[in-house]
Amino acid sequence: MNIFAQMDKSMVIGYFKQANSMDQEVLRTRYMDLRSKMDLVRKLLLIPLAIGCLQLAVGIIGLIILVGIVLIIAGGFFAGVSWWARTRLRQNMVVLDAAYRDFIGVPFTPPITEERTA
Repeated sequence: MNIFAQMDKSMVIGYFKQANSMDQEVLRTRYMDLRSKMDLVRKLLLIPLAIGCLQLAVGIIGLIILVGIVLIIAGGFFAGVSWWARTRLRQNMVVLDAAYRDFIGVPFTPPITEERTA
């Protein structure tokens, strides 16, 4: 399964059905395998994101001698693609969690965000 594709619940449920088993351990293993791949790639994408941000910073300084234009373009590409991929993976992880809970019959509760109480 392509982890960068725009996932929806039907794709993830189809992935779970491919196991040909309703055993909770088998389904949990498939879920954790897919989730761990997404987590790993999201963490690895921090490297090009940091490199891109550094290139942007150095490129802004380097604009004085016009070399900075190349660095800004490359840094913008690195940072932009990394940011897009991390956002897509975060969305896919939410869909994965929701589909897994729907498939095994546990109601989905979205993650709790901090709310200010007066």
